[in-house]
Amino acid sequence: MKIIFTAGKNRIEDITSRKSKVNILRNIDLLGHFDFQNLILTLDYYSSQEIEEILRNNDFHQKSELLSLVTHEYTHFIDCTSTLWGLNHINLMQNAYSVNYATHGQEKNFYHAKLFFDYLKRIKLPDYYNQVGEIDVEENEWRKQHSIGLIFAINGHLSDSPVIFTNFHDAENNLIARSPFSDLSLLECSATYQETKIKLHFLEGQDSDFYTVEKTRIKRELEKSFYNKNLTEYSVCTHLVLEKLAKKDIFFALEVASNIARFCLNASSATFEDIRRSRSFNHLLGYDLASLKRFNKALGNNNRGVLFFLITQIMNVILENNQKTFEEIFAHTLKKLGISDSHQEHSLTEANNHLTKINSGKIELLKAVANSGYVNLRKTIGKFSSLDYQTMHLPPCYLNDAQQFNPFFSEKNNLCHLDCDYFFDQLNQYESSMYRFVEGCTN
Repeated sequence: MKIIFTAGKNRIEDITSRKSKVNILRNIDLLGHFDFQNLILTLDYYSSQEIEEILRNNDFHQKSELLSLVTHEYTHFIDCTSTLWGLNHINLMQNAYSVNYATHGQEKNFYHAKLFFDYLKRIKLPDYYNQVGEIDVEENEWRKQHSIGLIFAINGHLSDSPVIFTNFHDAENNLIARSPFSDLSLLECSATYQETKIKLHFLEGQDSDFYTVEKTRIKRELEKSFYNKNLTEYSVCTHLVLEKLAKKDIFFALEVASNIARFCLNASSATFEDIRRSRSFNHLLGYDLASLKRFNKALGNNNRGVLFFLITQIMNVILENNQKTFEEIFAHTLKKLGISDSHQEHSLTEANNHLTKINSGKIELLKAVANSGYVNLRKTIGKFSSLDYQTMHLPPCYLNDAQQFNPFFSEKNNLCHLDCDYFFDQLNQYESSMYRFVEGCTN
């Protein structure tokens, strides 16, 4: 990792004050932060001096923690810019921020701001949809049941937008937690896997005793997080996959869950339509007619959480914990759901359509990020498990002393010269105008 620092304006107070209001990941990303509204990455836990000391001293634990945090936060950036879901995110952002709400804007286009605002709220559903019970039980006492419900519309009435709930309870059916399945569930699964993978990779080459002790410690940290009743929305993907493993290996469960999550983030409208048209899930799931109608509606809404749920429920039990076995079972699952063999081509076509719309917008920064994101997508689509950060187009991040850190600096990296101040200056003004307009929307 090459040390590249650049001096930034003192934006940290501005960013910190904003985080408490709009940070979608506020309950889980405590050491770092990715902002879905302006695409800024912040490593809140580190200063430039601390990073220099860590890399110079080469302390195993300190370097491992730094690299894993960098990996986690940059995975959020990749998923939010370099997947089909991410390019749609930038397209919605371009539409919302390109409207001038103060002067010269056409009022008929202002609705894009409200669309983007409501979409942001759905990335992580409001806390109302989470429920935490009074009891605390051991990990082996957790049980699961699933249901499909409806979310409330802005007018207070039930909408026709379905959501999957996972109800965690003990053997006596006492509630541990109820968690909705949101887009954030997929994003956190993806980032947690890449973070864990870099920790395990960093262990390679260590002596066997040290390796065993450290791997056990990492495993316990994962289990502590996964069985935290306050964080089940972030771990529900892995819980669903654990049900399908003959050998309950939490590392492999997280890897499988991340692979499925990445597939869902890249699923095109054509893939969702394939499943609806085949209707194979109707008899495979065994739900009542009302629930099946909700599943069908959710697929019509391109609900990626529901897609993840369907895949894991229909997937055969994985008897051997290895990647080849999973890939074979996963391919068979896609066939059972009626998904076309051309699903990757459909995803790239839809992604290119988003890119064309983004490039017709006004904000040059979003065009630059989206074009680099599309290149990243073409490199990664269809590849299981690994992301090669060193060959991807990624920007620098803020540190807690307002310095900027570029962990993936390369002249071949098209975004390495786009500094954080540029992100902030370009997008914060549009974001503030958007929120001001949304406050004026009343029934």
